[in-house]
Amino acid sequence: MEVVLLMILLTTNKSELKIKKEMMREICMQVAQQNEEGGEEEGGDEEGEGETKEEEKEEGEAEKEEEIEKLIEEMEEEQAPSEPTILIEQEPAMPYDFAEKEERPELVKLVGYMRTRFFFYSSLPSVSSLPSVNGVPPYSNPNFVQTRLRLEPSLNITPSVRINGQIDILDDVVWGEGVSGFWHSEIPCPYYSGGRNIRECIPNISRLIGVKRLWGEIEEIVGLPVSIKIGRQDIHHGLGTFFNDGNGFKNIWGDAHWGSTQDRISFDIKISPRFSIKTGFDFLLSEIMSEENFVSPFIIPTVKTERLELSIYGGAMYSTSRNKEAYFALPYVKVNPTYDLSFEVEGDILGGRFEKLLDTFALNVAGRIKWEPGLFRIALDAGYSQGDENISDANLKGIPMHPDFNIGFILFEDVLARYTSAALYDQDDFVDLIATRGGVFGGVFNSIYVMPTVGLFPFETVGTYLSVLLAFADKPPLTKGDGTPLFGKEGKKGLEGVEIDWALKIGTESFDLGVQLGYLIITNALRSALPEAKNTFKANIGLTYRF
Repeated sequence: MEVVLLMILLTTNKSELKIKKEMMREICMQVAQQNEEGGEEEGGDEEGEGETKEEEKEEGEAEKEEEIEKLIEEMEEEQAPSEPTILIEQEPAMPYDFAEKEERPELVKLVGYMRTRFFFYSSLPSVSSLPSVNGVPPYSNPNFVQTRLRLEPSLNITPSVRINGQIDILDDVVWGEGVSGFWHSEIPCPYYSGGRNIRECIPNISRLIGVKRLWGEIEEIVGLPVSIKIGRQDIHHGLGTFFNDGNGFKNIWGDAHWGSTQDRISFDIKISPRFSIKTGFDFLLSEIMSEENFVSPFIIPTVKTERLELSIYGGAMYSTSRNKEAYFALPYVKVNPTYDLSFEVEGDILGGRFEKLLDTFALNVAGRIKWEPGLFRIALDAGYSQGDENISDANLKGIPMHPDFNIGFILFEDVLARYTSAALYDQDDFVDLIATRGGVFGGVFNSIYVMPTVGLFPFETVGTYLSVLLAFADKPPLTKGDGTPLFGKEGKKGLEGVEIDWALKIGTESFDLGVQLGYLIITNALRSALPEAKNTFKANIGLTYRF
């Protein structure tokens, strides 16, 4: 009987203990009753002995009940508050094979996208035919389609060691032109010779299949809070006005085409959950290809909390002989007072000297305010890019913002890019390839701009944007490298143009459909140098598959 009672107690939890107690008492009573009946049958004739035996039985039963009560009290004290029994507590909380699956990532991971863009223009400046006729630049109305397939594989050797890459296939290749593609500011690249042969447009980068990035990374070296990246990798800082990785679809208007990529060794040291330091070297030129090495050491201290991010990218660029050296500082601040409101500011400060012939000091500043309460999305972009009256002298006073930091849809991306390409390179055969960032390759240059944007998203996957861009010339625009007017008449400072852009976006987790329309109105600063300049219209229909 004791064995039966012990098994009952061992398999009992606290919620059932009262019921089990009653069951044990009933069992004891039944056993006692059976013993009593057996005693009466065996010793009924001997009354003296029967009374003695009955007293002994009663005393034994009382002792057993006391032992049972004591055993129950001990089991109540030892009983755990949770459901598991003694046997379950001895088993591991998580099966070994399940835990192993959680810790080990998949060996190969592949993400990427395929994008297709349909472009339609009206009155787009055509720099390939410059110089202009009678002071008026020629215009064209090109329509074309471009495609890019981007693959970003990762090989996860261990949970903390991996190799990453970025491969572009048919990179911005134009439909109907073999493997012809576009280079700077979507200007046709003539290197492909109509598709009859396969050559490169950007040096060392094939438009057919281009391995643009390949690097390895290790997290938490020997248990320390230090990670390392080695190889050709993407670079991004802040808003992306100086270094912009060109990844994803961060821009409302247009696409990213270039991306900042460097051959780099970098160490990311986490001092605390809120403070980290990144440092390392970029290798810009090798003495194998030039007379000496050209490197760029850097350090980036960063403070990041839930509401604040503050970092300063400090770096230098110099050759081993130090006859070329420049220094730059890129402060960045982001503040999130609430979950749906953010303020961002980035500055680009560059100074230095190249071969004692060119002194450099340039300044860019960009800011962005975003408020996204849900149904509405409101943003305000503003910035300044210093201009240069005479870019051919010994003082370089302006650098363009990165061409993947898109402000607007037409003015910087297309029109000023084509005008200034002619200005800087004097209409030579290379003009279609350089398009000058500004600006140069479509980046903001020599301008002060303001662009408010309002978005309406009645559904999570469907929305529309409306932006108005106002750009003002910092220095007279449309001048050649020596400072003389490009079209015979000197431009003026002031408002360069007013651009109105509208977009419709329909997207799911893996597919996006977008329509963008823009209209640029040329105003006084440009029209003073181009009295008969035409306003420009641009339309873009985009399809994107993500995987």
